[in-house]
Amino acid sequence: MKAEADELIANARTEADETLAKAKAEAAELLAGARAEAHNTLARSQAEAEERLQRSQEELTALRDQAETQMREIQADTEAVWKDRRELLDDIRGMGGGLVDLVNAAAARFPRREPAGPKEELLEPAARDETEPPGGRDG
Repeated sequence: MKAEADELIANARTEADETLAKAKAEAAELLAGARAEAHNTLARSQAEAEERLQRSQEELTALRDQAETQMREIQADTEAVWKDRRELLDDIRGMGGGLVDLVNAAAARFPRREPAGPKEELLEPAARDETEPPGGRDG
């Protein structure tokens, strides 16, 4: 009986060792598969992240180019407005100078007469200097 018991124990140990070895092999295989899948998942994630980064950089570059183009257009428009403004001011100055010349010429053609007395105040408006308001300069 002791021999049988020893044989049963030996068989049980052998079977346990085989089961343990199979379990270790399966665990190692599962662990290797999990590591490989984790590695593949990480590689895919990195590739997707790089692709997103590339797209984002391209979009940023396009937006920057668009903003720079708009800024150049605005600067060109601003310069055109300032040029037009300068030209308008020059035209206004020229017109003002021309008006001053006209006034001076009219004043020279129709010199101002000093009233000799109260009778001249009764003259018709056509006889007065048209460059001054009625009643003279004092109002």
